[in-house]
Amino acid sequence: MPEKVRKSWKDDFDEVWCVFDVDERDEEVRRLRTELKRLRRRTTKGVHEAASAPCFEYWLLLHFASTTQTFYGMEGGRSACQQVIQRLQDHLPGYKKNDAAVYHRCRAQLANALQRARRLDPELLNPTTEVGKLVERLQDLKSSLT
Repeated sequence: MPEKVRKSWKDDFDEVWCVFDVDERDEEVRRLRTELKRLRRRTTKGVHEAASAPCFEYWLLLHFASTTQTFYGMEGGRSACQQVIQRLQDHLPGYKKNDAAVYHRCRAQLANALQRARRLDPELLNPTTEVGKLVERLQDLKSSLT
């Protein structure tokens, strides 16, 4: 019976994307980014991050509007993310976090979001999103399969 060969975790993927919100958790984000740097040094595989500040919903908002308004925590009694969601609901009435239909509701405006995300100032910390980079990578992978 042939001996089973166990692959190391380094062989189980071509690339990794970590998608996360900054959400005013500076210390946690700093630790995550430190760990990602360590991981990048330990592997030849692609390790990428797609952070959004203050939250993922900023990426969704870019599907409908171009804004570089900074979202501050607890302004008007709402967190920064709640403020983004309120703006997003102007375009997606009834939107709530973890909306299972959000892809279908935003899909037609994807090109707008990608264009707006590309135009963001990379030095801007709030608002910002790198989700467009992940989406473009997925599109590249899809086109390479066809």
